[in-house]
Parts: sequence; C-alpha cells; structure tokens
Amino acid sequence: MSTTRPSLAGWARLALALSLLPLLAMAGCAAVMANLVKATATEQRSFTASSQPSVIVDTYNGPITVKVVLEDKVEATVTKTGSGANKEAAEADLKNVSVDYSQDGETIRIVARRTGPKSFGSSGAAVELTVPARAILSLTTSNGEITSEGIQGQITARSSNGKVDIRGAKGKLDLETSNGAIVIDATEATLAAGTSNGDIHFAGTLDKGKHTLATSNGSIELVLPAAAQFQFEASTSNGTVTNRFPGLQPSSGKPGSNRLAGQVGSGSNADIDLKLETSNGGITLEPAPSAEAPRP
Repeated sequence: MSTTRPSLAGWARLALALSLLPLLAMAGCAAVMANLVKATATEQRSFTASSQPSVIVDTYNGPITVKVVLEDKVEATVTKTGSGANKEAAEADLKNVSVDYSQDGETIRIVARRTGPKSFGSSGAAVELTVPARAILSLTTSNGEITSEGIQGQITARSSNGKVDIRGAKGKLDLETSNGAIVIDATEATLAAGTSNGDIHFAGTLDKGKHTLATSNGSIELVLPAAAQFQFEASTSNGTVTNRFPGLQPSSGKPGSNRLAGQVGSGSNADIDLKLETSNGGITLEPAPSAEAPRP
C-alpha cells in the first residue's frame, strides 16, 4: 500500500493558506466593528465646593476635558457610549456603563466602569468638567485624551492611549501617557512628564527644583524665557541635542551630539535642575522670543 505525500508546492499552498487565517480574522473583526451601531446617554451632576476642591476622575474609553468656572462649584457632564449590532442592542449596552459620583468634604470622585460582560464593540464614558481655577485634579482614562485649560492647582494625569494637553497651568504637573504627545503651557511649574510614544513640548517658566521630561519614541522641545538660568542633562539614543541658549557652560558632551549637560546663565541655576531623555528623537532647548513663553 502506497502513501502519497504532498509535494513541496502543496506544502507551500498549505502554509500560505494558514498564514492568511489571522488576516482574514482581522478583516472579519474590522467588518463587524465598522457595522456596529452606537448609542449615547448624557448625565450631569453639580457639586458645591470651596475654591480649591480635590477632583478625582477615573474613566475608560473616553476623553477628559477640564475648564475653569468662576464659581465655587464643580460641574460634570458624562457622556456614556454603548454599542451593538443594532440600535436596540446599543441602547441596552448603555446599562453596562456605570458611573459613580460621590463627595466627601472637599473631595469629589467620578468613576466610570463597565459592569457587564466585556463587549466586542466599543463602550466608554467621556467626562467634561468645569472647576474652580485652584482645583487639585487627578485624571485617569484607559483610552482617551486629557485636556485642561486655566487650572492653577496641582494636576496628575494618566492615559494609556491618548494625548495630554495642559494649557494655562501653574504649579505641580505629573503627566503620563503610554501612547500620545504631551503638550504643556505653564508658569512656575514643577514638572514630571513622560510618554512611551510621542513628542513632549513645554513652554513657560519653571519653579525651583528637579524636572523630568522623558519619552521612548519622540522629540522633546523645551521653551523657556530668554533670561532663564538652569542646569540640565539631556540625552538621546538616536538623535541630537540642540541648545539655543547663549552662555552655555557645558559639563559633558557637546552641542549637536546625542548627549549634553551643563549650565545656562551665571546665577544660582542649580535651583532649577532639568533631565531630558528620549530613545528616538531630538532634544531642543529654545529661548522664547519674549519674557513670556508662547503657547505651543
């Protein structure tokens, strides 16, 4: 009894067919996602607070936006999103998006979670806030941008996928995202900014102390007043470090290389200590054309 073995051409066709299976599955998933129907529902809450409340937001699959209100109160607008194969299924899916609101003294919490089974589609909650200018913010989203404008209190922001854009800020800023750029416009800032994939841009003034800007894949641009005095250490694995401030006193490396450290100015510049680091991108230290750093 003889056994017929597949020819080399047969094996090649089989291998090709097997290699196409993941692509076909992905194409099928994309087609299903494209045909999903979405439904939204909006909730609003208002909280009486002092001029400096602590506001904590933790959401998923949605952006967080914060603006200033002149009154001593916090207002939240939360837009929930559900999805399904049709309108009825999408509206039913909204029940799986739970948002909890609470206030304990001056601490206000808004937490969004999916309570039902994981969905093949897209559900989430977008949060819009208006708060007093001196509010202290802790903002977290698992997938979405975080933006704020005019907040003078401490800001902690975390996103696993999205841009972090902070404008008109003042004070301590602790900002992280896994996939997105970080853009900051602030005065008297104490800065810690990090992203694993994206550019970092800072324009403004820095308070005394240590400051870090780090990205794994992107450029870093630091714009300070022309008269700023500081010390810094900058390094990149693939790119160059460019300093455009006059009066640089280098301690290691050289301008135009991938590593440069030194002091700018002759005052007590040790009070402002900068560490700038990227694995893939350039680093630029740039004097602003006027005493006030421009918005990026």
